[in-house]
Amino acid sequence: FKRNQEELTFIKARSQETLSIPQMQSWVVHASEQSQITIDLQNLDLNHSFWIFLEKGSVCHIREGSWTGSLNITGVLMEPYAELHYSSQTYLIDKNSLTIHINHRASYTTSFVRNRNVLNKNANLSQDVTLEVPEHLHGCQAHQTADILLLSSESKAHIVPRLAVASDDVICSHGARIRTLKETDLFPLVSKGITPT
Repeated sequence: FKRNQEELTFIKARSQETLSIPQMQSWVVHASEQSQITIDLQNLDLNHSFWIFLEKGSVCHIREGSWTGSLNITGVLMEPYAELHYSSQTYLIDKNSLTIHINHRASYTTSFVRNRNVLNKNANLSQDVTLEVPEHLHGCQAHQTADILLLSSESKAHIVPRLAVASDDVICSHGARIRTLKETDLFPLVSKGITPT
C-alpha cells in the first residue's frame, strides 16, 4: 500500500521468521501473538522507514549491518510480554542518520537498543533514540546504549539518547560514549604483533 506517495510493504509475521530488507522499500511488520522474528538490515542504501507492531509475547530482533543514508524505525509494543531488541555493530565511512522511537503501550514489555559503531574517514553519524513508557504501566524495561569509536579526526558523531518515562514501576537506563583510540587501546594489538599504521 502507499503512504504519502511512499510505497510500503506490509508483512504479518505469525511464527519464526527472518526478514531480509531489500533496497528502497519501507516496511510495516505486524508480529502476531507469540511470534519470533528477526529483521536483518544489511547493505541498505538511501532512505528507509520501518514500523513494527508487536502483539502479546512476540519478540523482534533487529540486527543492523552496513548502511548509508537515513534509517527511521518505530516500534510499538502493543501487548504484555512483547519484546523489541535492536543491535548494531557497524563500520561507517559515510553520512548516516538513525532515528529510533519505541513506544511501550502495555505493561511488562521490554526494549533494548544497543549501538556499537566505528567511524572512519569522513563518517558523520547522527543517532536519535527515544524509548517511551507512559504512566500507569508496570514492569516495563527500556534500555539503550551507544558506544562510538572515532578512528579519524574528520569523523563526527551526534548521539541523543532519550528516555520519556512517566511511570515509577519500571526499569530504564540510557547512556552514550564517544571516544577516540588511545595508546592503551593499541597495546593489546601491538603485544600480539600487530603494528599500527
